[in-house]
Parts: sequence; C-alpha cells; structure tokens
Amino acid sequence: MRLVSEGYSSISGYKGTKETLVSQGVVDSWLQTIQTLAEEDSGEDILLLFHFQKRLFLDFLDYIESISYSNSVIEVFKGFLRNNQKVLKTSVLAQTFDLLEQLASRRNKYSGIFYKLLVFQLIEHHETQEVKELLITNFTQVISRFQSIPLNVLLDPLGKQYQISATTNYINTYDLLFYRTVINHKKLALANAQKIVDTFLSLSQANTLYQTFSFSLVKTLVGRFAGETEF
Repeated sequence: MRLVSEGYSSISGYKGTKETLVSQGVVDSWLQTIQTLAEEDSGEDILLLFHFQKRLFLDFLDYIESISYSNSVIEVFKGFLRNNQKVLKTSVLAQTFDLLEQLASRRNKYSGIFYKLLVFQLIEHHETQEVKELLITNFTQVISRFQSIPLNVLLDPLGKQYQISATTNYINTYDLLFYRTVINHKKLALANAQKIVDTFLSLSQANTLYQTFSFSLVKTLVGRFAGETEF
C-alpha cells in the first residue's frame, strides 16, 4: 500500500481527482483493501495503513458518510486502537487525537465516536503511565480548544479511576493540569463539579500530597457554583 499511498498523495491536489476516484470505485477498493490487510495481519506496515485510512477518511468524509459500509470503516479504526505494541500504540493514539480535532473543527458527527473511543482507551490504559500521559495531555488540549465538548462522557468514568489510583501514586502533574483545565471549562456542569469535589476529597484523604491542590480546586469550584442551591 505504500506505493498506492504515495501515488495518491502526488495526484490528490489536482482538480477533479477526488471525484474521479469516487466515481470509478477506487476509494471503495482502497478502503476495503486496508480493512483486509489490517484484519489479516498481513505484515503490512500498520502505521502506513492507519495513516492512509486517516487521509482517505478526511479527504472523502462526505462520501464515507453516505456509503453502506461506513460502520466497517470505523471498525477498522477500532482495530488499529486495539493494537498494544508500544510504538504503534502511542503513534496511533496521537494520530487519532489529530483526527478527532480535525473532525471537531468541521463539527462532524464522527467526532463524538472518536471522542468516546479515546475515552475508552484512557480507562483501559489508566495504569500504563506512558500511554496515560499521552492521553491525558491530549484530552487537556482537546477540552481546552473545544469548549462545546461534552465533559461528562470523559469525567464520569475518569473520576472513579482517579479515586482507585490515589493510593498507588498514579496522580501526576499532567493529571492535575487536566483537572485545572476542566474546572475552568465553560461546559462544566454542577453535577460534574460535585463529582470532582468528591474525587479530590477522596484523593486528599488517601494521600496527603494532594491536599493543597485539592483545597485550591474545591475553593475554585465553590466560588464558581456558590449560587447553585444544589452545590
């Protein structure tokens, strides 16, 4: 697929190229070939397959939304994310965040799907420090950039993980920066704020190292939601 990918890159900028590739069934053939190679563990470069699929997905987004097998295209992305080889994992995750941001910028419906896929990755790899750091750092960037993002999808399962992790010293600077970003997010709802307070009260009780930050965070939230009778 390397030659195909490079060939597409060399012609994609020409007028009418994309329309021709769709009408001649070339895009369908490429997407189906990527799926076959990925599923068969053919020895093909996984990152190459991922990058090419990502490029096709973004370049032919409107077409992919209209085809009957669009769900299969998403399943291929899920398969890439399930690959836990260390180098591949971090590269695929980083590129999936880039895909998420590009979709969110276009206000495309698939952004929600990839957001949830990445949340699942965070829950699954919460105790794998290198992967967790990449995920938390990128989520911090995403929620800072996109103020309309639904925080509860991320915060509800994540709060439970932090409470579990508190006694094993898995809370790091990037975790605290993430929560500092969250509490200033305009979409933070009262219900999530209450859960964050509960989470950090539990953290401070489990580990005194978090008491200063927890106090500062709770103080900020109390100031923000003081007018809410339920707080």
